[in-house]
Amino acid sequence: MFIIYGLISTIISFFSINLLLHTHWTVKRSNLAKEYFKKAEHGKFEVINNSLIIMLPDKEDLDELKITLNGNKAMRLILNNNTLNTVYLEKTQ
Repeated sequence: MFIIYGLISTIISFFSINLLLHTHWTVKRSNLAKEYFKKAEHGKFEVINNSLIIMLPDKEDLDELKITLNGNKAMRLILNNNTLNTVYLEKTQ
């Protein structure tokens, strides 16, 4: 009986952790930050007058990215440039 209870608990725990990894806001923000750090390190963004330009088509995604990257601070740290400004723009059609 104890073995069955342990097995069921393990299976339920596995599925709840798996669900959490796909739905929790901290995981979403972490993955979003990783994606934009990689893009920045590979020069995928335009830099004009010491400003890194990030353009996204959706205002909601843009606001989420600002929070995730903590304004200027994250890109300054990743790109090792204390004077870099990050500009978030909504891409127009």
